[in-house]
Amino acid sequence: MFHRDPRINKWETMRKQVNLEKLSKLLSDIEEGISRIEQITNKYPDEELATNDILIDALKYSIIVIAEAMSNVLQHLLAKIFKNSVDSYADVIEKAMKRQILSKSLYVKLKPFFKFRNLLIHGYWKTDNELFLKHLREGVADFKEFTSEIEAFVRKSYFSPTRE
Repeated sequence: MFHRDPRINKWETMRKQVNLEKLSKLLSDIEEGISRIEQITNKYPDEELATNDILIDALKYSIIVIAEAMSNVLQHLLAKIFKNSVDSYADVIEKAMKRQILSKSLYVKLKPFFKFRNLLIHGYWKTDNELFLKHLREGVADFKEFTSEIEAFVRKSYFSPTRE
């Protein structure tokens, strides 16, 4: 008689609970936000952007959308795979790193971004536009890395039968 490895059963259950359509939509939202940011930042120099409130607001809105989508991706994976709940944006990214959904190096890069998201939500008018643009240009690569790491995690999770 064959006995199934209980780790496989547990992982099979997770596979049924993770909503791949939801994850795909959220990752698409991140990629669309990145695209909007790149369209604006590639077209205008920082000196011009820093004084254009409409474009700055569009960039800030894109950052908020990206942060929300990232948080929702991580919350979904933590809840469905690991049965973890989260209390805050800082909590979600830290738990994702501890559960190896995100690499430690990406965690270190994104942690300030999640803090900045809170500043935008609760008082965006206080941000220095030139500093915002500098960090935004540097951060776009981190957003792309996030989508790559999530896609790799999901692929590994779905196609590795003995994940613990």
